[in-house]
Amino acid sequence: MKRFSLVLAILLVLGVAAIVHAQTAPAASAAAASAPLKIDKGDTAWMLTSSALVLMMTAPGLAPSSWR
Repeated sequence: MKRFSLVLAILLVLGVAAIVHAQTAPAASAAAASAPLKIDKGDTAWMLTSSALVLMMTAPGLAPSSWR
């Protein structure tokens, strides 16, 4: 019971710290905020390829255990 209370207290502290940290705004310079984003064709192609690979891995993962 004592160990459970310790683990629960640690998780509570870490959870509160994560919430507080997530609420802080990042310090961005004015030049970086106004610069337009450059879209790279290689990055876009890789995202499409990796998404397709993940979609192809989904069907076998969702197959019923009786099929294996």
